[in-house]
Formats: sequence, C-alpha cells, structure tokens
Amino acid sequence: MKVWSLVARALETQGSCAMVSVTRAEGSVPREEGARMVITRDGFHGTIGGGTLEWKALAEAQRLLGKHPQVKMLTQSLGPDLGQCCGGRVTLAIESFDSSSLAEARELAAREQAGPFTLTNRLPGFKENFGERHRAVLLFGAGHVGRALILSLAPLPFDVTWADPRPEAFPGAMPQNVTGFPF
Repeated sequence: MKVWSLVARALETQGSCAMVSVTRAEGSVPREEGARMVITRDGFHGTIGGGTLEWKALAEAQRLLGKHPQVKMLTQSLGPDLGQCCGGRVTLAIESFDSSSLAEARELAAREQAGPFTLTNRLPGFKENFGERHRAVLLFGAGHVGRALILSLAPLPFDVTWADPRPEAFPGAMPQNVTGFPF
C-alpha cells in the first residue's frame, strides 16, 4: 500500500487525516513492524491486524482528525490489556496531519511512487520503509490456466513476466504488473 499518496489525497480533499504505524512488535502479534493504516473522516485504508487493537487505534486516530499535527505513541499488551488471544506486545505511532503537512506528504508520495525508500529520523527510534517491493514471477503459458493465474496475480506485489511462444495468445490488455514475453 502506498501510504503517502493516500495521505496527500486525503489532505487535498479533506484537509486532515491520520496514520497508524506498528513501530514495535514483540511475541505473537497480528501484523509486523511497519504495518500501517491511513484514517480519514470517510473510513480507513490498510490494517494493523484487526480486533480490539485496531478498533482502539482507529478510535484514537479519529480523535486526532482535524487537530494540529502530532504523534501519540501507544503500547499495548494484546492479552492482558485488550483481551486478544495473540498475547504479544505492540507499540503504535498514531500521527495526525493537516493542510500544513501537504507539501511533505506530496514529496514523500513522489518518492514512494519512484520506488521503495527508507526514512530513519521521521519517528524517533524507528526505521521506516515505504513503497512496495515486488518479487519477480515468471509464468509460462498464455492459455486459459495462464490467463486465470494472471488475473489472480494482478493485485499482488509481483512483477510478472508472462512467457508463451504464441504472441496471439496474449490478451490485448494486461495488468500493469505483467509483461508479455513471446519467445
């Protein structure tokens, strides 16, 4: 998920938004460090794992909407504090943004669009990775099974090379992450 383009768009259209980031994950937890969600007045994008943890993070992020930019840190033991079965411990950074954050959000959205990058000092003590890292997949055969697989792979973080000796077997339009390779 490209979070900075979501933040920039929310600031352009609504004037404020919030972002929740998992900055520390210890033990059995629903999501890894770096998992994020962006919250607007209309809803949210992404997930930090669901359950009571996510509900509490959403509620706190919604309280910050429309207020000046700030960062709140929240540490929760999933079992004792929230009654979740995971049992681990999570630290969240809950950030609010307003129109004064738009220039920075646009700059970070452009960096994210260009490819993966890392920030080391934006949130104290947390190295943040942004942008999608795609794995290469090579798929042979443009028949009915290949076409079904391509549709399944389209929304996933893969760069697919689709190989078939019959150039006419490829459809006229392919998903953005797919390159046809007739051989």
